[in-house]
Amino acid sequence: MKKFNHRKIKEFRIQNGLTQEEVADFLGVSQSTYNRLERGIGEMWGVYLIRLCEIFQVKVSDFFTTD
Repeated sequence: MKKFNHRKIKEFRIQNGLTQEEVADFLGVSQSTYNRLERGIGEMWGVYLIRLCEIFQVKVSDFFTTD
């Protein structure tokens, strides 16, 4: 079964040379809200998944890993 891997958010951000603030601005959220996404706090990642794919230029499936 595949599960969402919140650690991929930070990994992709760093690979793209972006700051938390830059990604937060792109998503239209505060830096602290974005920080919670990266740390896997809460289940709100689904709301931002498509936008994260856009900014990081990855596929939705790239955020999921097999148990």
